[in-house]
Amino acid sequence: MQISRTASLRHPALWIALLCAVEVLALASVYQFAVPLECHETGFNLACRGLRSLAARALAMMAAGLLLVWAWPGPVARFLAAGDAARTGLRWPLLHGLGVLLLLAPAVATLLPGAALDIRAAFAPVAVVLAAGALAAALGALFWLAPAAEWWRLLSHDRYAPLAILAAAALVPDLANLVLPLWESPILVRMTFDAVQAYLALSSGAVVSDPAGYVIGLEGFTVHIARQCSGVEGVALVSTFVLFYGALFRRDLHLWRYALTVLPAAIAASWTLNIVRIGVLIQLGASVSPELAVNGFHSYAGWLFFTLLALGVIGVVHALPWLHRTARAGATVPLSRDVSAALTLPLAVMLILTVLQHAFFPHPEIGYPLKAIAMALALAVFWRVWRSFDWKVDGVALAAGCAVGFGWLLFDRSGEGDAGLSLLLSQMTAASLYSWIAFRILGTVLLVPLIEEAFFRGFLLGRLDMRAGTPSLIAILGSSLLFGLLHGRWVAGTVAGLVFALVYLRRRSLPDAVQSHVAANLVVAIGAAATGDWQRI
Repeated sequence: MQISRTASLRHPALWIALLCAVEVLALASVYQFAVPLECHETGFNLACRGLRSLAARALAMMAAGLLLVWAWPGPVARFLAAGDAARTGLRWPLLHGLGVLLLLAPAVATLLPGAALDIRAAFAPVAVVLAAGALAAALGALFWLAPAAEWWRLLSHDRYAPLAILAAAALVPDLANLVLPLWESPILVRMTFDAVQAYLALSSGAVVSDPAGYVIGLEGFTVHIARQCSGVEGVALVSTFVLFYGALFRRDLHLWRYALTVLPAAIAASWTLNIVRIGVLIQLGASVSPELAVNGFHSYAGWLFFTLLALGVIGVVHALPWLHRTARAGATVPLSRDVSAALTLPLAVMLILTVLQHAFFPHPEIGYPLKAIAMALALAVFWRVWRSFDWKVDGVALAAGCAVGFGWLLFDRSGEGDAGLSLLLSQMTAASLYSWIAFRILGTVLLVPLIEEAFFRGFLLGRLDMRAGTPSLIAILGSSLLFGLLHGRWVAGTVAGLVFALVYLRRRSLPDAVQSHVAANLVVAIGAAATGDWQRI
């Protein structure tokens, strides 16, 4: 049994699941921002941490549930049909609602005018209320979806594999805690701090940094990045879901290809996302609200972003015939002709090389020639795919790109550039410097535009679009925002992404988006050459 896209979007189970997801995020936000709760101040640290972890466990289990829908559409369809037939009465929705109210009650009692409740001082009875609310909300939601017998039939499928996957997902926060000591690794610390410093220098100017003390920030606002904020948890979460997918689809996957390409790419993407997360929070603290930034470091937003990243990586993998023993339709496609692989794998190579730059060079940008060579090789593998596109010069695309480039230079507030990079470049011989500049221009003007447009416009924009024909606003904004987050200046990057998306959609032409991006980067490269500030590109 299969469920069509249209039917699944209207299915009551989808709306129940979405309601639960919204409730989890809302409750996590309330207890993170409106009622900040430091577990070490309660006298019940272990119990408090256990309750706080429920939101992260719920997010991980929901994501695992989506994996099960991918892996076993037939049993899931039978489960949903049985749930529809049995869904009568209001007892389970009411139990779920009562549980949510109990979860909110301590926060309401704290926030009401004249409220006298101090959650820290009265944590023992509050913990009982929260635990009862969590149990009632969970049981109400589960049996609202389907009866207990149908849950057992689904969870016992394929020798209880769904039960094992969901149980493992519930333990992901514990796994993340186990790998936190990795943050003490000098190599990881150096990579992370160098990357955050480069991000901030590129987008905000002068950076205050003390790697030995795990302190970094901007003038007037610095933060101490503890192990829980390091991103190691995100790497653990994303890696776990990549392994889940490998286990579920082991009979269909080329496991060696999967292990050697997907896991390193997922780790690199997770690490990059954490760098952007830290940088954006520091910028928020310096320019908007220190309280918002500090709470953001300890919020569940990181878990949400990393969970979405894990699902995104798996979605890309699911669309790559090269990784599967049997293609989704028709004969097996060789790697060099796999369009989905051409649109996605070069970006993975670029991200992995970004990690290696930070690990092995005194300044990451000194290693740019290595990155450019790797990007060129990754693109060359798919030469037949690129040749299949209609590469015609388009004046509108070029004009839009030039406007983006001039705007990027006009609103650049990064100051005098990166002094560390300038010093290292000044110490090079003339031949080495000119070679480095050549690779930098080649990579920035020709290679990066094709890699980024292939993924963000050619692949991601289409995958985010849930409607046939005209793309949804969410698809355009979502792909553009993710494009912006990959760049140091995320606001300017998002605007640039919107322009490139509109250029792409004008004729549904990837070459149009690529040449617009080329024009923009060429303008910026000329500006960088004129000022000698190569950090601009």
